Amino acid sequence: MKSLLAACSAVQSEVDAAGLGALAEESEPIALYDRIVTNARIRRATRGLFHDGYYALAVEECFKSVNDTVKELSQVRDDGASLMRRVLSVKTPTLALNNLQTESDESEQNGYMDIFAGCMTGIRNPRAHKAEYLDAPDRALEMIAWGQHLMQKLDRARLVSKRSNVTGSDPSP
Repeated sequence: MKSLLAACSAVQSEVDAAGLGALAEESEPIALYDRIVTNARIRRATRGLFHDGYYALAVEECFKSVNDTVKELSQVRDDGASLMRRVLSVKTPTLALNNLQTESDESEQNGYMDIFAGCMTGIRNPRAHKAEYLDAPDRALEMIAWGQHLMQKLDRARLVSKRSNVTGSDPSP
């Protein structure tokens, strides 16, 4: 009987993770999550945790995913804020979020470098280094949505060639 219950629980978890479970009330946190969070990588990392009420851990995992994506795209081994400052630097970028041709482009790159770095120190790290960190569902969802926005910026980022300027097509929205 225990193995049957375990099997049923595992199937239900997979159904829930795929967003195919019974519809929750529109105002319930998981229903809002399902409407807002569409990035596949973030959903894989956070949906089960968010559904089970582990909001702070879901936020932490979201920003770990952002960090890991920057590492993968850049092939740089740093971590956290130092990774973001190194990879998204205006002077020597590894990843370009735009064409880096105008003052506005440079301002955007610099601003997002600070935002990415700030998210590592101000959002990810406190949850990673403090036991029993608590977030309310609405606050957690706001941060996860912000992490999703950063992932969208990374989806359009380009690797900067060492010999030339920016490679690839225009990453602008």
